[in-house]
Amino acid sequence: GFITNLQEVIASLASQKDRTMRIIGGGKDTGFYSIIGDWYPEYVKLLAKYRISKKLIAPSSYSSEFKKKFVAEPRTGLRTMAKGLSSPTYTRITEDMISIEMYEPEIIVIQIRNPAIASAYLDSFKLLWESAK
Repeated sequence: GFITNLQEVIASLASQKDRTMRIIGGGKDTGFYSIIGDWYPEYVKLLAKYRISKKLIAPSSYSSEFKKKFVAEPRTGLRTMAKGLSSPTYTRITEDMISIEMYEPEIIVIQIRNPAIASAYLDSFKLLWESAK
């Protein structure tokens, strides 16, 4: 389900003018990479195939893995915040959907396909992006 969700987020972005996946994170950076496992190279290829850009806001205390892997991917931007991102989740935002990934104690994914809700999350992302470093 986790990988299917990522594929659906990418498919959503591939059909949009703005092909930027915006991600608000609070969980440990190692959570994503341990869950995606061996599928990570395929994920990066799929992002490249559809020319998807990514912007991530992550807690500064959990960003060492992102600084190694995430920023090495093409078309990415990473900003961090010292406080305010305490939830063990990552929220992926497109123009018409959001995907909330909870990593603790086990992986749970909630996907909401609703442009009005996605727009509200995009507004929140923009505010956080401006205040992040």
